[in-house]
Amino acid sequence: MDSADAVEPVDPADSVDPVDPVDPVEPSDPADSVDPVDGTDSSGTCDPPFIDDSVNTCQPSGSPNINVGEGCIEDSDCLDPGASCLREDFPGGYCTVVDCEETPCPEEVGCFEVASEEPPLCLVSCASDADCRTGYECQAPGVCFPTGDGGTGVERCTETSCAEGMFCGRLGECLESSPDLPRGPVPDCAQAGPDWNSCALEGQSNRCDELIFMEPRLGDGYWDYPINGETTSNQYRSWLRRDLALLVQYAAGKTNCLSQGWSFGNRAPLGLGDMSEADGSIPGTSDNDPGHPEGSHTNGFDIDVAYFQTGTPDNELRSVCAHTRCDGPVDSDTGDCYGPITDEYHCVEPPDMLDVWRTALYLGLLHESPSLRVIGVDGKVGPLVEAAFEQLCGAGWLTGVVCEGNSRLAYEVEDTGMGWFYFHHHHFHISLEEPDPLTWWLFPRFTSRCLSRSCDQSTVGRQATLEKGIIRLRQLR
Repeated sequence: MDSADAVEPVDPADSVDPVDPVDPVEPSDPADSVDPVDGTDSSGTCDPPFIDDSVNTCQPSGSPNINVGEGCIEDSDCLDPGASCLREDFPGGYCTVVDCEETPCPEEVGCFEVASEEPPLCLVSCASDADCRTGYECQAPGVCFPTGDGGTGVERCTETSCAEGMFCGRLGECLESSPDLPRGPVPDCAQAGPDWNSCALEGQSNRCDELIFMEPRLGDGYWDYPINGETTSNQYRSWLRRDLALLVQYAAGKTNCLSQGWSFGNRAPLGLGDMSEADGSIPGTSDNDPGHPEGSHTNGFDIDVAYFQTGTPDNELRSVCAHTRCDGPVDSDTGDCYGPITDEYHCVEPPDMLDVWRTALYLGLLHESPSLRVIGVDGKVGPLVEAAFEQLCGAGWLTGVVCEGNSRLAYEVEDTGMGWFYFHHHHFHISLEEPDPLTWWLFPRFTSRCLSRSCDQSTVGRQATLEKGIIRLRQLR
């Protein structure tokens, strides 16, 4: 049985508990001390949630007229009648009127029920996340509310507000550019690759759901080479849906074009692995040896793809990291193992052959399809790709939904039963879902983030850490 897709996992980066803001603590070093009145430190800069006002003094965000929705440190900072400062779970503090059915909100501010057993709050309105401070997002029906992912609560940066060597990140905070981030102008690659959405959802021809053979086998930026018992005359594991074939080809062509000026990596075509058999069955079924778990690689919805690599002659499916354990003494000079060697079937050290920039670029481009269900990677690859997403978005190499925080990336740093922990050190896994003509452009949708679509209820519960919490806010006034 081919182990190249046996089990796959959850993205712990999305499972971070909300960080509660803490009150400023008096530092022991006077040189680093913060004035409790104006928030200045010895460098003359302002510490969150303070901001630099028009006369170059640090004041609580929104001073001297702090209104509902603005940052605060204590109740006295809030000037609206009846307003107080919420600190717990509200990054940078939040001036609001609690129990606004009893004490009316200021003009043009709505009163909302946040939780059924809690008093309603006055919340400031918004049109998009850009209208909210960091740590907040614009939630239906159009108010700024904490994301639960932490954040400082300061005003969001803009494309021109960050210092040299930094960029404005997705969450509205200035981030330092990675020293090895690809530089130079972004090429015009509008014509690269086929249109990923050039198939038909309905009708008799060119249907998206038609199972087709991957052709051409060597295309712009990719190579469907014989694997797992295939021959050049019988690549029986290379059948997939037309919409998946188009998406894979689109991302390969676009990546090849965008990265043409990058001097690192082997610049070879991206190797394609297992898909489905001609009848939609799991690859290997015709040999009485299906090579993947039940519910995966059926009916052309799934494909295994190699990582882009460095230090190798090509980008075929191979491990990009150390994945074995020595059960004996290890020579400190040579690294030789004097004992049994156990294959762990996942990265045990950070990847040392991964071309993370091309890999992240390719995976980011896949997000342009609203039918993308999940991309599964190794637990030590996932955080690197997520960080590269942020950098590539900030530098303009990537745009669209992946830059808005709607990532379909999944991985596990320990085995939680979602199927991503093992056997993804030598490839990543792409899976689509059936497009719905009525919700074709609604993205993201809550779908199974496991390797197999048939997650049991307990596994689906664990995947909830991958999805943003849904806050239902009901306007009372």
